[in-house]
Amino acid sequence: MNADERTKELLRELADKYKLDILEAILTDENSKLIEKDIFISLKGILEAVDAPGDTLEELKNAKNLYGAPVFAVNPQEGSFLIKNKPDIEKAIADMEKYSFCFKLSPYHIINTFLAILEAQITGFELDELIKKGEEHIEASIEDSLKNNPNWNEENLIGPNPLLIMPVGAAGCGKSTFYLELSDVVNISCDNIRYLLFKEFGPCFTSWESCLSWWVVNYLTDSYLG
Repeated sequence: MNADERTKELLRELADKYKLDILEAILTDENSKLIEKDIFISLKGILEAVDAPGDTLEELKNAKNLYGAPVFAVNPQEGSFLIKNKPDIEKAIADMEKYSFCFKLSPYHIINTFLAILEAQITGFELDELIKKGEEHIEASIEDSLKNNPNWNEENLIGPNPLLIMPVGAAGCGKSTFYLELSDVVNISCDNIRYLLFKEFGPCFTSWESCLSWWVVNYLTDSYLG
């Protein structure tokens, strides 16, 4: 069985366990571009390291993402990696139940959650702790805005039809400044979350860090919209 099929087989196990029809559909769709996506390629690299006959922790250094960069690098030029533990595939499958919010989202969100669980295992982070730090950051931001921004009104923070606002633009074009002009809008910024969670690493803007940062952002977005 080649690496692509091995990865698909594991995702089918996940789909079967949780009755995830949307995930099963993309795995059986011959026209799907799933195997070309970064989440699939990164997951495949982790599984190849697990299946390799050598030291798994050493083999994980060879796991690459879509762009050929090491998944677990901190400073690839210096050969610095964040690899602390062997991944526990079965535990990762079981832990998916804790983060079942992703089951109602796209199949890519489901796979990304599974990937985040594995990468957290390997790098030594606890997803629940990352979520807690993110929530504390957002709540402090809301409290500060209610106290210091005259345009904010606590009564407007909760409503029956919440909106998701997603400004798009190049770095430095003013997206964050735009947010400051909006009333009663919670800014769940990936940059803010990344610096909050991983500032001890620079942050380093490498694959594992981006995956975990965006996963926390997705979790917080789903939570606050709900």
